[in-house]
Amino acid sequence: MNTFKNLLKELIIHRPEKPLDFLIEKLEKPKPATRVFVVGPPGSNRKEIATSLSEHFSWPCISVGKLITDKIKADAGKETEEGRKIQQSRESYQYIDDETIIEMVKKELSKLEKDGSNWILEGFPRTATQVVSLQKIGIIPTRIVVLNIKKPTSQLKVKNNLISNATGLYGPELERVANNAIDEYYYHIKAVKELFKEAQLIQEYNANQNKDDLCNEISEMIQIRIDNPYRLPRIIVLGPPGCGKTYQSQIISKRFGLQLINLKELLDAEIKNNKEHGEEIHDCIVKGENVRDDLIIPVVKRRLAKTDCKLNGYILDGFPMSLAQINLLKFINAKPSMVVLLECDPEKCEGRIKERRYDPQTGKIIDRTLDQDIDEDMYDRIIKLEEDNEPAIKNRRKYWDDYVGTAESAYNQCLLTVNTGELTIDEATTNIAEAIINPIF
Repeated sequence: MNTFKNLLKELIIHRPEKPLDFLIEKLEKPKPATRVFVVGPPGSNRKEIATSLSEHFSWPCISVGKLITDKIKADAGKETEEGRKIQQSRESYQYIDDETIIEMVKKELSKLEKDGSNWILEGFPRTATQVVSLQKIGIIPTRIVVLNIKKPTSQLKVKNNLISNATGLYGPELERVANNAIDEYYYHIKAVKELFKEAQLIQEYNANQNKDDLCNEISEMIQIRIDNPYRLPRIIVLGPPGCGKTYQSQIISKRFGLQLINLKELLDAEIKNNKEHGEEIHDCIVKGENVRDDLIIPVVKRRLAKTDCKLNGYILDGFPMSLAQINLLKFINAKPSMVVLLECDPEKCEGRIKERRYDPQTGKIIDRTLDQDIDEDMYDRIIKLEEDNEPAIKNRRKYWDDYVGTAESAYNQCLLTVNTGELTIDEATTNIAEAIINPIF
């Protein structure tokens, strides 16, 4: 049923001249295997999460912890040097040497890769050396799920395990061993993230939330990559100033692992780096005037051409905003899979903009009307954006009101309208997410 539904979507989207030949080609083209890696510190419930995902998708799950346990049982009574080191490392919460772990994992993966199976691997890669080993055997992850929890929670988990393992540790020595174990994880995971940074394959989640909710979030992110591995979401989010388009773009991009492209951030970078036109761009933004198409279009075109957009899909926040910009996306074959048009009345938009602040230290936009994690130091340094002055706000709103009909006409076949003035943030997010999970365009 899913195969038929996906083929029908492809026909509607592409409208090929020879539909039968198109469908045959699609059916003959094999889908790439989905490979999901789940890592996280002690206490992040990574094994439980990986197992739940395995059950949800009916995929095999390889657990490094279980491989190690099986190895210890197989070597019981043999008293090998390797077995002794593995047991010692496990009891003291130290990393087992990479060579041993890599060989065990490679053996399991070779069986699954031979069958072309989809699979989940829990507890790997945890070091830079393990990442390199994947590259050497030609395995590219679909996604690496990194589960994050607060350090005290992780430290407590390690201490409880050390006590239950009858290590004899207590007091300051117990604290030292637990802290070393956590520090070792964060030291190595930093290197893992860096190696996958360019490809943008890392997807981070807060593991402190409800386990079922967390599994649902991860499942949604994986599912859109199974349904259309060759055509990941390319979403445009448009709306008047103050409607919440950047906030929604951030939530949705994180939820589905899409690359977030924010027009304001691109233009801010141009202001800093473009000596010839940076000042002109800055003046236009502050006055609420349009930045010339010939300055914006090359910037967006370069960004969309980057590998991360092709690998992950993307959300384009605040672009296109003119007919020329719409035509650019057609010219470079960047047809959106969905255009989200946010509606909100001018009074509410203006009220939100008045409460908007900028943190120069982190680069974050802070909405003081929302329950955001803002500490006292941040309150002391946040400032009002230079462009959030009353004349500029009115100019931007007028331009939007004049432009919105052009956007609606250009994207009427893939347009999702969401009223953020009437819906709560969560309700608006749910509407957008459901349209991504169950696309009707």
